[in-house]
Order: sequence, then structure tokens, then C-alpha cells
Amino acid sequence: MSTKHIVKFVVRCLVLCSLVWLAACGSDEPPAQDAVFIGIVAPQVGLDETLRSLQFRLKDDGLTNQDTVRIHVIEPTAENIQSLIEERPQLIISFFTRPTHLVLEKLSQAGVNIPVLFGAVSDPVSSKFVDNPDKPTLATGVSVGDWQGRSLSRVTALFPRVHRVVIPIKAHDKETQSEFAIMEEASDVAGVSLDTIRYTQRHGLLSILKRIPRKTQFIWILRASQNDSGREKLIAQAISQEIGLFGPQTDWCTAGALVCVAPDPSLLGQQMAEMAVQVLGGKPISEIPVEPVRLFAVVNADTARRIGISVTPEVRNQADLIIE
Repeated sequence: MSTKHIVKFVVRCLVLCSLVWLAACGSDEPPAQDAVFIGIVAPQVGLDETLRSLQFRLKDDGLTNQDTVRIHVIEPTAENIQSLIEERPQLIISFFTRPTHLVLEKLSQAGVNIPVLFGAVSDPVSSKFVDNPDKPTLATGVSVGDWQGRSLSRVTALFPRVHRVVIPIKAHDKETQSEFAIMEEASDVAGVSLDTIRYTQRHGLLSILKRIPRKTQFIWILRASQNDSGREKLIAQAISQEIGLFGPQTDWCTAGALVCVAPDPSLLGQQMAEMAVQVLGGKPISEIPVEPVRLFAVVNADTARRIGISVTPEVRNQADLIIE
């Protein structure tokens, strides 16, 4: 063997030994952390703002010590959920009752234990997601079931002069009747008397303003009724009659309603992200109680002035947003 070949052989041996040594000992650089993989099960319609807020908080605030956060959003079909489970995310977040049912069913069938957070579920106990909201086992999350009752209490805290409220009820409609039943249950605690006035799908909400008692000061529009009349016309007519209108969503106040206390899509996303960070940080589901959805209070000060209601410093301190 020539000297040239011997030198090449020795160099190759040294390089190979160096690679073996590096593989055995490692380097001074810390190993890269695995990406966090979160699956989100949500319909495409109606959750855009919530999902944007959720993803922003996860990436910006909650998981800053991770290199990457991979988020996969899917439509709530059995096939999609099955495929997601096979990818083994560290956490599944599902919105609404039926998608959450599907997620838990598919996890049970697969015999896989993946933490589940649910959002915007009306009644997690009757849906059998939890037995005890304070000590969940299979899943935890945010319940929206009693928000109407809590919003009534918060409105009376904002405006103590609210003692009697008229609530329009659509004839033969179970959804508005169900919402009213929740409000009625909370009215005793809030110290408010509730009166109802019936309307039909044909005539819509605007028809009630022609038939409402003359001394009526406040009308509460239920969420199930919000699409039964032109919102702007209804608000304008209520203002002209000096009636305070309580809207079912925060954007009603932007349009001129007096006050709205309701779940806010962005706030729901933040709330879900905070719970997700706890799960991904290693906290067991059993130690994360089900939370009531957080409410966002908006007051339109311009409307209040137009109908003769004072927006006191106390109101300004308690409201989350004042529209001037």
C-alpha cells in the first residue's frame, strides 16, 4: 500500500471516530424541544374571531418556551376526528356539544387517552362530559349554559334602577321559551320583575313596540330572537320611545343598543387558551374545573344620554367597554 493510500485511510478513520464520539457524547447545544401539537375541532362558520384569539394566545403568551406550536383545525366529522386522533396530538380542543360528543366517542373507541377541552357547551353535565364540574375526569372546558342569568345580574349591578324588564317571546318557539326560563330563574336573585310580550315570525320584533305598555323602560332581546327583525330599525324605534334596549350580543351596542352583557368571541378564545396552557403544562384534567364563560359588558353612553339615563362613574368602572 502506498503512502498516499495510507494517509487517506488514516484520515477516514479519524473522521469516523470523531462522528462516533459526537453521537455518544452529544454537543453543548441543548436539544430542540418537540413541537406542541394541538388539534382543534370546530365548524368553519361563526368561530373565526374565537379561533384567531385562541391561536394568538397559545403562540404568543402561553407557550413562549416552546420552539413551535403546530395547530390543526378540522371540521367536526367522524372521519376527520379519527384521523386527528391517529396523529396523537397532545391536546384536543372542541367547540359545541355535538363535536365534543364525537371526539370523546372516537377516543373511547380507539382506547386513546388525549386531554380534551370543550368550549361553548351548554350543559356539560347533562351531556355527560363531566359528572362533577369541579372534578372533571374525561374532559373540562368552558360552559355557556347559564350566561343569560348571570348577564341579568350584571346589568342590574350596572343600572340599579332596572326593576322591571319586558322580554319578547316568539309564539310557539321552544328556544326563546327555554332562554326565558333561565332568565326567570335568575330574576329573583337579581331583584327584577320580568314581563313577556308575544310576537309572531310573520310580524317580527318591530311589532312589539306598537303594543308595549307605555311606561316600559327596558326591553331585553333574547339571543334566539335577534334575527327576527331589522336590528337598526328596532334600536332606532326603541330610542325614539326612550326605551333602553338590552342586546343579545356585544355588537348590538355598537349599533345603538343601551347595554349588552354577553360572551365575547375573542374573550372565549383567551379563556380557552389559558386552560390549554394548564393542560400542556402537565396539570391533570381533574384539577381544572369547568369554568363559566366570561361575560363582556358594553354600555352605549350616547344612547343612555338620548333616553335620559345617567352613565355614572360606577357604571364606567364596572363596564368593560363604554361607547361614547
